[in-house]
Amino acid sequence: QVEVKEEDKEKTAFITKFSLYEFNVMPFGLCNTPSIFQRLMDVVFEPALWKYAMVYIDD
Repeated sequence: QVEVKEEDKEKTAFITKFSLYEFNVMPFGLCNTPSIFQRLMDVVFEPALWKYAMVYIDD
């Protein structure tokens, strides 16, 4: 799971008749989430990319 920065949590907020909610971790429903997750995985696995591993997200 990828944490949402404190200053960006309000951008993920939504309200119901019960309460206001903000995401603490990145949800997979936002338009940029797949590309952000792909970029993060590319950074994390960079030493092994194309040698031992490949990162692929299938929707």
